[in-house]
Amino acid sequence: MKLRLKLYPAALLLALACCGCFSVDIQTAVNRRGGGTRAFEIVMDPMMAGLYNKTPGSDKFFKIPGQGLQAKPGVSLTGSGKTEMDDGSLKLSWSYRTGRAELLSDGNDSVKIYVTKPGIWVCYEYRENILASQTDSADKLAGPNAYRFRHKLAMPGQIISHNSDSVQSGCLVWNRPLGQVTAEGLIIEARSRELNPWYLLLAAIVLGTGGGYFYWYRVRSINNP
Repeated sequence: MKLRLKLYPAALLLALACCGCFSVDIQTAVNRRGGGTRAFEIVMDPMMAGLYNKTPGSDKFFKIPGQGLQAKPGVSLTGSGKTEMDDGSLKLSWSYRTGRAELLSDGNDSVKIYVTKPGIWVCYEYRENILASQTDSADKLAGPNAYRFRHKLAMPGQIISHNSDSVQSGCLVWNRPLGQVTAEGLIIEARSRELNPWYLLLAAIVLGTGGGYFYWYRVRSINNP
C-alpha cells in the first residue's frame, strides 16, 4: 500500500525526501451479499504533485494504491477524479463496486469476507492483510510520520469485535503512519451480526396468523353466544 516509483530512483528519492505530505485514504463498505464498494483518495504535496503532473505516462510511472482496479474482471469503476488544490497539492480519487469483496485487493493486500448464518443470526467477518514491504531510503529520509494511511470500514449489522484504532459515525477507522504500515504490514479485522431476515419474516407470519385467528374466533364468539 505504498508509493512505488519505477524510473530515475536517485532523483525521485531526493524529491520524496523533501516532500512534506503523502496520504492514502481508503473507504470500504461491505454489503449483505459479500460484495461492496471501495473508494481511494490520494493527496500529494505540491512538490510531488508537480512531479506527477510533469511526468509523461504518470499512471505507469507512479504505482499508486487503488489505481486501475477496474482492469480486474468483476470490478467496475464508478468514479474518478483529479483535483489541483489552491496550495499546489494534488488529490487523486477512484471509486469501485464489485459483487465479491475479495476482488478489491490491489495486489499488495488480501481481502476476505465471510457470511455465515448460525441460527437466528447472520454473521459477517471481514479480514484484510496488507503485506509489509521493505522500507526504502525515501521513507527513512522523510521520517516515519511524513506519510499517512487511513482506512475506514462500514459493515452491515452491529459490530461485535474489531481491531480498529477508533470508531467514527459507525465506521471503523485504522489511522497509521504510512511508513509503519509499509514496514510492518497491517491486519484489519472486524465482525458484525444482525438478525436473520427470514426468521423475522417467519415470526411476522406466525404473529399475523395467530392474531387473525384470535380475532376471527373472538368475532365468531360474539356473533354466536
